[in-house]
Amino acid sequence: MEARVPPAGGNGPAPTTAVAAVARRADGVSPRCPRESCKGTGPTSSAPSCGRQPERTGPGTPHHREGATLSPAPPHDAYSRGNPTLRFLEEFGWGDLVSLGRLTPLTLPWLVGGRLDALQRRLARDSLALLRHRRGQRVLDACCGRGYAAAALAGSGCTAVGLDVLPAQISQARQRFGQGARLGFAVADVRAPPARVEGIDLGDASFDRIHCLEAAFHFGPPGRSAFLMEGFRLLRPGGRLVLVDITWRGEDPHRIDRVDPARLVRDTWQFDEFEPRTRYPRLARRAGFTVHKVLDWSNTVTRPWGQAAALLGRIAATPLGRAALRARRPGLGDLTLEEWRHLADVARAHHAVASSVSYTALVLDKPV
Repeated sequence: MEARVPPAGGNGPAPTTAVAAVARRADGVSPRCPRESCKGTGPTSSAPSCGRQPERTGPGTPHHREGATLSPAPPHDAYSRGNPTLRFLEEFGWGDLVSLGRLTPLTLPWLVGGRLDALQRRLARDSLALLRHRRGQRVLDACCGRGYAAAALAGSGCTAVGLDVLPAQISQARQRFGQGARLGFAVADVRAPPARVEGIDLGDASFDRIHCLEAAFHFGPPGRSAFLMEGFRLLRPGGRLVLVDITWRGEDPHRIDRVDPARLVRDTWQFDEFEPRTRYPRLARRAGFTVHKVLDWSNTVTRPWGQAAALLGRIAATPLGRAALRARRPGLGDLTLEEWRHLADVARAHHAVASSVSYTALVLDKPV
C-alpha cells in the first residue's frame, strides 16, 4: 500500500507522535540474561527472567542492575474508547494525533473554535523542526501512535519508521497513512527493540534521527534510561535524538502524590511519575549523548492546558455546562452522568498537576 502524507492544516503540515509506553518486547520474548544463574527468558517481561534489567555503564556496555524492571505496563486503557477523557478529547479534534498542543497567538483562534488538532500540529511541527532532518535520511519515530509524524517525515523525503508498543495504535497508523518504500510501521518496544521487526532493520547505527514526542513519561525511570541508551545505539555517529516530554519541576517526582492524591491524572494516562527536568540531561550524558540544547515550552503547552482543564472542570460539573458541550459536540451524548462527573474530577486534577510540571524539549546529539 502506498503511504499517504498527512494533509496540511491549521499552521501547515506538522507531525506528532501519539503517546505510547513500553513494558515488554513486541514478540513477547524477553532478552536472554548472560548470567549463568539465570535460566532462559521470561515469557512476557522485557527484562530477563532473573528480573534484572540490562543497563549500560557507558555506550554499548550492557550489564545488570539489581532489582530494576521495565514496568509499568503499556497504557492500553489510556488510549482506548473506554477512557471518557480520551473520548471527550477526540470529539474536539484528537484523531491522527494524541498529544497536547502548543498555544500561540497564531493558534489561539483554533482553541476558541474547539480545534485541538491545529494546536497539536503546531506542537508537532516545532518538535520535528528540532531534528534538522534532511531528505534521504532514515528517521525513527519512537512511540509513533497513530502515525502522523512518521507519515509527515516520509512526505518530506525521509525514510521513516514508526514504532509503538500498542498494536491498536499501529493498526490505526497503517489504516490512516498506509505503508510504502519510505514509510513503515511495526509493533515494538523502543526500550528494548529487537534487531529486526517485520522486515525493518533496528540494528546498531541504523538511523540518522530519532524523534519521541510526549511519550517517555509513560516509561518509568528505568525505562527512560533504557530508551536513551537504545537511542544512542540506534543512531549513527553525528545523529540526533529529539525527546519532548512532560517533566517534573522539582527534584523529587514522588511529590506528585501531593497534587494528584487520588491518582486521577496518573490512572487516566497510566503512568507513575514524571522525570525531573534537571535529571534528564544527566541521563542523556550517561547514555553517551552531548546535550545540544534544553528548551522549556511550558508557557505555551502545559500552562495553558492546565488553565483549560480548570475551565472544563467547572463546565462539566454543571447540568447547563454539560448540555452546552453536548450541543456543540453531539458525540458526547453517550457519556453517562457518572462519566461526566469523573471527567470533571479528572479535569480539576489536571489543573492541579499542571502547576508542578514543565514541558521540556531536549536536543541530544551523538558525537561523531
